[in-house]
Amino acid sequence: MSLDLKKQSLNRFLAEVETSAFKISRCMLRDEEAALDVVQDAMFKFVQKYSDKPHAEWKALFFRIVQNKTKDVLRKRKLKNKIFGWFGSEEYEELLSQKSDFGNNPEMILSAEQMQTELQISMQALPNKQQEVLHLRLFEQMKLESIAQTMEISIGSVKTHLSRAMQKLKPLLNEHSQETV
Repeated sequence: MSLDLKKQSLNRFLAEVETSAFKISRCMLRDEEAALDVVQDAMFKFVQKYSDKPHAEWKALFFRIVQNKTKDVLRKRKLKNKIFGWFGSEEYEELLSQKSDFGNNPEMILSAEQMQTELQISMQALPNKQQEVLHLRLFEQMKLESIAQTMEISIGSVKTHLSRAMQKLKPLLNEHSQETV
C-alpha cells in the first residue's frame, strides 16, 4: 500500500472511531475536556505505535488504547483526590474564594486553611527524594518509569519513596477524612 493510501485509510479510520471513542471516554470520565484529551492522546499513540498493524486489528487496538488512557485518568484522579481531595479541589477553591459568604461559619474556612497548612508542613518534613517522587507522581502525573528516568533511580526505588511518603502522610489524611465524615 502506498504511503498516501495508507494515510488516507488511517484518516478515515480515525474519523470513523473518534465519536464513539469520545462518547465512551466522556461516559466514564464525566468530563468532556478530559475525554477529548484522552481521544486525542489515543489517536497520537495509535498512529505512532500501531498504524503499521493490519487494518483488521486497528479497531480493537484503538479502543484498547482509549480504554487504558481513560483508566489512567481515572486512576490519577482517584489517587490525587485520595491524597489531596480537598487541596486544589473545586469545593476548596470555592470555599476560599467565597470567604465573605461564610461569615456565619468561620470554622469551615479555618478548618480548610489549617488542613492545607498541615499538609504543606508534612510534605516539607519528607526527605527530598520522597517529596520529589510525590510531586512528580501526583502533580505532574508522570508514570513510574518516567520518574525513574528523570531522577536516575530504579523503578523499585520510585515505588519505595512513594510508598514511604504515603505512609508518613496517611495519619494526616485519615484525620482529615474522619473530620469530614
